[in-house]
Amino acid sequence: MKTFDRCIATSSDKEYFPALMALLRSLKKTNPNIPVIVFDGGLKKTHVKRVSRLAKVIKKTPFIELEGRGKFRYIGKTTLLKFEVADLKYDKVLYLDVDMVVLESLDSLFDL
Repeated sequence: MKTFDRCIATSSDKEYFPALMALLRSLKKTNPNIPVIVFDGGLKKTHVKRVSRLAKVIKKTPFIELEGRGKFRYIGKTTLLKFEVADLKYDKVLYLDVDMVVLESLDSLFDL
């Protein structure tokens, strides 16, 4: 099975779509040669179409459910999608929270 060098991954649902677009645009500007994967945890079809222009979209549901989350109620289902990076066929994956904007190259992070 072929593996690739590196990628950047994130996850989003429809609530965070504006933040996702800001992140993707900043990555395209600062890191155009690094592939980006977006785990779709509930984006609208129109959102997926727009995101697909900037990244590969993988529709996912969290692999676990936290029932009766108690004090962990604040953890949304989309947050759990970050654990899906283990299934990606890349040597190195940098997961970024969707509410970030990247201002410069991330190449040095992959060299750590």
